[in-house]
Amino acid sequence: MIKAASADPRATLTKREIECLHWSAAGKTAWEVGQLLGLSEWTIVYHLERTKKKFGVRRKCEAIGHAVALGLIGLPTARMLGTLVEASTLDLSVRGLE
Repeated sequence: MIKAASADPRATLTKREIECLHWSAAGKTAWEVGQLLGLSEWTIVYHLERTKKKFGVRRKCEAIGHAVALGLIGLPTARMLGTLVEASTLDLSVRGLE
């Protein structure tokens, strides 16, 4: 495991980094999160990379685990996942996934 850059990541995670972790925990890809937040896929990847560095971990799932353990995000429920599918009006034709 990589040593954490900050003693208390809660104090240094930005609102956007927490949002990206939240949507990633719900199973969204970086592209989907970008569509939901109005940002590019690469911006989302950047935010997720920053959270991994701040937590001192190598994998996104580890960062999500740390965020859940610290109470920064909650685990998605089945109801929430169903709502996310209905609420996200992703234009999949853009990526040829229609």
